[in-house]
Amino acid sequence: MSNELRVMVVEDNEFDMTVITSALDAAGIDYKAVSDSREVLQVAIEYKPSIAILDIQMPEFNGKQVREQLLTRPETSHIKVIFLSASDSAEDVLYGLNLHFSGYFKKGVQIGHVIDSVMAIDCVTNIRKSINEYSHISQRIANKYLALSH
Repeated sequence: MSNELRVMVVEDNEFDMTVITSALDAAGIDYKAVSDSREVLQVAIEYKPSIAILDIQMPEFNGKQVREQLLTRPETSHIKVIFLSASDSAEDVLYGLNLHFSGYFKKGVQIGHVIDSVMAIDCVTNIRKSINEYSHISQRIANKYLALSH
C-alpha cells in the first residue's frame, strides 16, 4: 500500500459510513469521511484523496453529480472513483462503465471486497507511476548515449 493512498468516503447514511470507515481503519488506510455532498469538492481539494468511495443516492448532489464536479477541476480530476450504491440498475452500472469508474458495488456486498478494490487500485496506480518513471529514466539514458556517440 502506498504512502500516498488517501480515500475520501462520501456517504450520507450513518450506518453505511461506519461500516466503510471501520473497514478502512482496520486495513490501516488513511481516509476522510464526508456526509454532506455539498462539501465534497472543498474537502477533495484540501485532503487530496487518490480514491473516492461515492454513494450514488444522496440528497443534495448524487454520486454522479459529485463525480462530475470532481472532473471539472484539474486538482481533483485524477481521483479514482468507486461507486457504492443501493441500486444495481443497468443505467447506473452502464453510467459507471462509460466513465471508466474504478469500481461499482451494490450495498450489502462484503466490505472486504471494497477494501480489496481500494488496495488494488492503489497498486495499479503505483505500477503505472513506476513505469512512467522508468520510461523517463530510460529516455534520459538513451539521450545521453546518443549525445556521447555523436
